[in-house]
Amino acid sequence: MPIFVQLFALFCSEYMNTKGSDRREYQRDYREKNRGKRQRISISLTQEEYRQLEKQAGNLKLATFVKMLALSSLPGAQKPLDEEVVEALRAHTMEIRRIGNNLNQIARQSNSFVDIDRNAVFHHLRQMEDRVARFVRDQAES
Repeated sequence: MPIFVQLFALFCSEYMNTKGSDRREYQRDYREKNRGKRQRISISLTQEEYRQLEKQAGNLKLATFVKMLALSSLPGAQKPLDEEVVEALRAHTMEIRRIGNNLNQIARQSNSFVDIDRNAVFHHLRQMEDRVARFVRDQAES
């Protein structure tokens, strides 16, 4: 068994077997160490307000979403992105990764051959360029 699996199992067993007093002591020490570093606020909402915030939060925890909203209203703060923008960025990121993967495959393939006919490669590239130009022209006309 790999050492990291053994260490993780040991950590989990130690953590799970701690007595309540050890856990309370740890929590007390943690609170004392971090006292004054964080402040907590509390708000009251109607049921309708709560449901609206929950709906708008989507997959985020409600507390995280409310914190983001509050911090985004501060001067100079970055505004949260719309879900449509986030989805578009994810799609574009995946497309860029696919293109990068294709480029890596082309590079690997080209490095595996010693004797390459450069004229043939340029001829094929020219044909591909012509096809793309023809496709774009046909799309523009239709």
